Parts: sequence; C-alpha cells; structure tokens
Amino acid sequence: KMRAVWPNIPGFLMLIVAICFLSGCNIYKKTSVSLEDASSKPIKTKITYVDGRQIKFREIKSENDRFYGILKSNSKQVRKLGENPVSSSSKYHQYLIKEENLESIQLKNRTGSALGSAGIVAGGVLVLTLLGVAAFGGPF
Repeated sequence: KMRAVWPNIPGFLMLIVAICFLSGCNIYKKTSVSLEDASSKPIKTKITYVDGRQIKFREIKSENDRFYGILKSNSKQVRKLGENPVSSSSKYHQYLIKEENLESIQLKNRTGSALGSAGIVAGGVLVLTLLGVAAFGGPF
C-alpha cells in the first residue's frame, strides 16, 4: 500500500511548494483614507467605486491637484477598470481618479500581508509534515 501512495506524493509536494512560493497575500486596512494620504507614499491601494468595482492600484500619485492611479499594463485590474488611461508606457498605465466616484480608499496593511504570507507557507509545511507522517507511519 505504501507504493500506491508514494508515486502521488512528489506531484503533490511540488503543488504545495508552488502554492507557497506563488502566493502573494495582500491585506488592506479597514479604515478609509483620503486621496491625499494615499498619494503621500508609494503603497498598494484598493479603491472601491460607488458602482461597486474594487480596483487595486500599484500606487496613487498626485500632480497639479489631480490624483492618478498606477496599474501594470497587462494586469486584470486594467480590464476590470474599463477606462482609457491618461498616459501609458510599456509597463504601466496611469488613470485619472475622480473623487466624486469613490466610496472608499484603503491602503495595504504591510504587516498583515507579511503575516498572511508567512501563515500560508507555515500551513504548507504543516500539511507536508502530516502527509509524511501518514505516508510513512512516523517521522521521516
């Protein structure tokens, strides 16, 4: 019976390791901030529009009393936003943000995001350990 379990473990291990490495966990603060606060430092920002759309900008910039959201050119957030960029480069698009269309502005919680990612990795290690114990009947 051990032989039947063993061939499936390497593939499952690779899947768990891939999930651990590729999982980027972004957690946003619950309190809404102003566009001025969001543009004061380069940090990921989630904006909820009055129509219910939630767009996660790479950062918010301020120029000449106007606010712009920066998105990667090939991201699904660009398609979700569905607007034409004010300016673009090969890597990034810049979108004008109109304050009257916004419901909330939330900044990324760096501490919570780091802890969330660490929790995913720790959970993966725990699952691998339990699988090893179950497959081999004890510690490695």
